[in-house]
Amino acid sequence: MATPHKKLVEILQRSYCPCPEFEGACKGTAKWKPDCGQIPRGFVGALRSLEEVRIVIIMDRPSNPFPHERYTNVDQLEQTTRFAFQCYQDGTDREFHTNLTYFLNLVFPEYQNDLNSQLRKTWVTNSYLCSTPKHQGKRVPPDAWKACVDRYLARQLEFLGGKPVIAFGSLVGERARRAGVNVHLLKEAHAFTQRYPEQLRKARDTWEEAARWARAMS
Repeated sequence: MATPHKKLVEILQRSYCPCPEFEGACKGTAKWKPDCGQIPRGFVGALRSLEEVRIVIIMDRPSNPFPHERYTNVDQLEQTTRFAFQCYQDGTDREFHTNLTYFLNLVFPEYQNDLNSQLRKTWVTNSYLCSTPKHQGKRVPPDAWKACVDRYLARQLEFLGGKPVIAFGSLVGERARRAGVNVHLLKEAHAFTQRYPEQLRKARDTWEEAARWARAMS
């Protein structure tokens, strides 16, 4: 089972119409091309009750689609969550998924490498739901990410109020605050994808600190 809790599904399902922002604030930034993997995606977790969720992980946005990533026009949200869960399980993006697994093992030492149990207690989402056509080195324009935060992230967090939130990556903390996260429930850390060994060492320090904080808060 990889489908999130129904309340989160209800919010995210609205982005698959497709989202009106594809012709609004996100025009020229995000693309709706399911046959090329270009749809809202990258969120996973909250596999049972929302009360069981202990932490919320927010990341910047999904990376470029994998070469084999395709979606049909039926049950797209279910397809994306199943694909994300399988990628996490298989470590498809070696660097990203290895580092996420490392972090989840720190937060949930009682569930070492038990992804299913960890994701029952975790909601993983993006502050911007779509990858951009040229992901590397290109920031999402403010009008676009603000529209996405207001339309989707803030509403997700309404159902997860009071849960500790970890924002991974540059600018994600700002987006979390815009979404209404109480500063006392927010911890910022470096992104899971790092280009150089020295950056990875510094990032790992922030992940370990965030994991200790999350355990104490939850």
